[in-house]
Amino acid sequence: MFPGLVIPMHTPAGGRISAQWKPWTPVTHNGNKRKYACPVGEGNRIDVHPRNKDKIVEVSDELWLTEGIKKADSLTSRGICAAAMNGVFGWKASLGTVGDWENILLKGREVTICFDSDARTKRQVLDAMIRLGKWLRQVKKAKRVHYLIVPNEYSGTATKGVDDYFAQVEPSLSSKTCAPPPHPPPPTWTHDSLKQSWHSMSPMNSWPTISSGWTGKGG
Repeated sequence: MFPGLVIPMHTPAGGRISAQWKPWTPVTHNGNKRKYACPVGEGNRIDVHPRNKDKIVEVSDELWLTEGIKKADSLTSRGICAAAMNGVFGWKASLGTVGDWENILLKGREVTICFDSDARTKRQVLDAMIRLGKWLRQVKKAKRVHYLIVPNEYSGTATKGVDDYFAQVEPSLSSKTCAPPPHPPPPTWTHDSLKQSWHSMSPMNSWPTISSGWTGKGG
């Protein structure tokens, strides 16, 4: 199961809470390949890089949400205030929403939901995107919500997450030039549902245990 990359997780307030492990080669468990693992028994958390500790409570800073720590860190390295969920439904808890949201100012804020490229072909991922957008607008009173799906390729090279996209395309990005109008995608999904968009999906939240102390989650 080694070697691999250990990715630290932090609270919106900047404190260290846990870590996510990405093996160099995906681990096969019960016939399925697992790209990421988190400690067993750990609930969903919202990860915010310490560099964004002050930005996360500034409503004037647009917030980007993605479903993998590595992807949010890639956005952060380009000056974007980003927060990571461990899966497309990682913003939810068993009986509500994740408590970390209490430390993220959302009311009156512009938010961009940026999911991976295979959301074009996986309806449940698009459903998760819309549900998150509705919650942000209706419950948390976000000013505007943008929906972005990462392209599945660039110049013949496959891209899945926003980190892949940056590696292939540009060193910087402005959501103002890429975000579609602030409305959720229509009920019937087509390739053109979200124009100028991006997407991709991480594994869902309830993976079985990979090894002693770790379980597959997020990415």
